[in-house]
Amino acid sequence: MSARFVVALFLIILFPTSLFSQAQVPPELVSYPEIILFNGKIATFDGPLMNEEIVFYQAIAIRDGKVLSAGRDEEVLRLKGSQTSVMDLKGKTVLPGFVDNHNHPHEWVHYFRYDTFFPNVKLIFVPGPDDEIRENRPDMFYGWGPVLENPPAEIAQSLEARLKNAAAELGPGKDKWILATVTRQGKNLIGEVINKDWLDRVVPDNSVLVVADFIPNPITMNTTGLAAIRESDPDPYMAALFEDLEQNGSNPSWAVTMRLYAGIQAIGARNFEAFQQSLKYVMLEIARYGATSIAGRVDYPTDLSAHAELARTGAAPLRYGWSHHLMRRLLGTDEAPRAFSLVGDFNNIGNELFWNIGVGAEGPPDLPFAQVFCTSARFREESNHAFSPYCGLEPGTQMREGIVRMVANRVRVSGIHGSADMTVDYLMEAVLEGMKIGNLTMEEVRKLRITFDHVILARPDQIEKVKYFGMIPAVTPLYIYQGEQILEMFGPESEEWLFLINSFVKNGIPVTVNLDRIPTPDHPYFEEVELLVTRNFRGKVYNAKEAVDRTTALKTVTTWGARYLMREAVIGNLKPGYFADLMVLDKDYFSVPENQIHDIKVLMTILGGRITWVEKSFETGLLESYEKLLHPTFIEFKEQLQGP
Repeated sequence: MSARFVVALFLIILFPTSLFSQAQVPPELVSYPEIILFNGKIATFDGPLMNEEIVFYQAIAIRDGKVLSAGRDEEVLRLKGSQTSVMDLKGKTVLPGFVDNHNHPHEWVHYFRYDTFFPNVKLIFVPGPDDEIRENRPDMFYGWGPVLENPPAEIAQSLEARLKNAAAELGPGKDKWILATVTRQGKNLIGEVINKDWLDRVVPDNSVLVVADFIPNPITMNTTGLAAIRESDPDPYMAALFEDLEQNGSNPSWAVTMRLYAGIQAIGARNFEAFQQSLKYVMLEIARYGATSIAGRVDYPTDLSAHAELARTGAAPLRYGWSHHLMRRLLGTDEAPRAFSLVGDFNNIGNELFWNIGVGAEGPPDLPFAQVFCTSARFREESNHAFSPYCGLEPGTQMREGIVRMVANRVRVSGIHGSADMTVDYLMEAVLEGMKIGNLTMEEVRKLRITFDHVILARPDQIEKVKYFGMIPAVTPLYIYQGEQILEMFGPESEEWLFLINSFVKNGIPVTVNLDRIPTPDHPYFEEVELLVTRNFRGKVYNAKEAVDRTTALKTVTTWGARYLMREAVIGNLKPGYFADLMVLDKDYFSVPENQIHDIKVLMTILGGRITWVEKSFETGLLESYEKLLHPTFIEFKEQLQGP
């Protein structure tokens, strides 16, 4: 045996694959990363729940929409293949994409975007004299003036002029819709002044709907619009609401529900393509500010079909965990509670873009507005505000019975409101009733991860109970704009209950945070993150002891939010095996001063390795071939979103 043969045999034994891999593995079977991001500060989480620590990497490799590898530049760059796109981050910070667990794209479209995509729809916004924001935009409630008991006639006059202009532009027709919004300043005009008869005189030949964007929301419609509603085949519950409106000329409180039906079923269903286009655009607006996953409800067959088709075709620019609210077609009948028990458990069934996360109650158990809080806090009789609590989960209500039946049948309760403390008490009571009927153990209930959203007022004594039930509280910081009103109505002692975050965390509860609106340049996601850290809103600090550090704040909108969506193994983090859902920032989240967190801009958002947003200034520095990484829906609306 020659020495050369012995050496060759020795090398084959030691390095069988490295010497012959190129010869043995066909090139079409070699799968390199599609993308490598390097020279960055990439944040990931590592460690057990509640004790996750931030780990930073310089680079990540992405293959098949997921993170393949994370490490130092030289470790990851060696994975590069001939077709791999390599992107130099130039030191920028990268975070996991935001997971917003309470948002409603299908609702925002008919408030803010229908006139862009529906040639037969005009949107009208009529501010009051004290409103700071003068145009129809998603953050308009930040600029509301006070409720006016006797609104000036100028509001009705302005509405009349705008309605006539819109009708002239549309031309007559039952299918030509005008959707008008007045603010809280003009809400008391609806009913007494602005009603069906008034609209019939002003705009008789178009379908017209007028709401006040303030809880309780009054609504009115004209005769032509009501006829269009009847032709849309409303379910028994909605039909009864619209019949009541027709008889009385207005409805004092159901504007949100009734406008949602009109927008989705009476308008959207008749032009499904335009509805889908508007839906895609709003989802891109959300992605623009760093979100990659959201949760929300599905109300009607039209929005369910639209989201499902976007997911099937890969056109959805966000992942969407949806809760089932389609039982509202049986609401108002004796069979409504039983319908919940017939739905069955399809929690977590779906694809990577659209999956079920449970079933919600019919209508909200409460509302996130101080004047209707379902709370045990003592109302101050000397308050300047009226108080009329709304408690939808009281014993004997259909909503309560529905939740009892869901729990009894091991169906997850998700996406319902729990804005104030008594609603949470009622929810726990309903869960116990369902456990008894269905013979469930507490461990089985904890596995359901029952949620309650918009947590504004929670009593400290409820925290241990929330943990015991394994519930997930979801806080909506934007409602802090009511802070002064809440303290005025319920006294300074109520501040101890206000927007609890740190108390949940210290007791081992992975609290989550959501936006409940379209983010805007003035009010992005990072504004809410800053509020968690500083507790400062417009120069006033609220309940300072509930502040958390910025790492904890980040968990509430990423990895903990993923638990709400039941997908914590694949979203909310950037470790290998997770979806490559991320954002690139213009400033370092971890070192920027706390009071400047809200100024952080998202330069680029990536969903599963595809770009759903890129800032023009950042785009110019990217590799020439980056366009092949653009998400198809972003390509469709790129010019509109980026602007000139």
